[in-house]
Amino acid sequence: RDGWVGRILKDHRTTGWLGWKGPERSQNHGMVGLEGRGLGSPRPWSRSQAEGQQNLMEFVGGEPSKKRKRRTSFTPQAIEALNAYFEKNALPTGQEITEIAKELNYDREVVRVWFCNRRQTLKNTSKLNVFQIP
Repeated sequence: RDGWVGRILKDHRTTGWLGWKGPERSQNHGMVGLEGRGLGSPRPWSRSQAEGQQNLMEFVGGEPSKKRKRRTSFTPQAIEALNAYFEKNALPTGQEITEIAKELNYDREVVRVWFCNRRQTLKNTSKLNVFQIP
């Protein structure tokens, strides 16, 4: 394989994702260096392992300590309005989503995801109804 994908896959096969080969194994294949029955304290990372972590974070493009956005709580009125829009049009355009979001005072992305989730819910319940005995 060529390019960066090939390098990542090749590196993964030989050393693991972060450049760590895993704990050493003894003749009876038990773990060496891990105290008790639990994992014990992890060994400190070597410089190459720390660089592997750094490279992975750059590749993934995220900060390890970045907080997720809190789950949005919809008001009953907003849910009623969204369901009314959904009954009219289950697949609104980007412009329509933007207008709905402004009208309801929610982020555009939150409204977009609500419509995606609602379509998926409808799809999943339709599958369940096929298997129900009338």
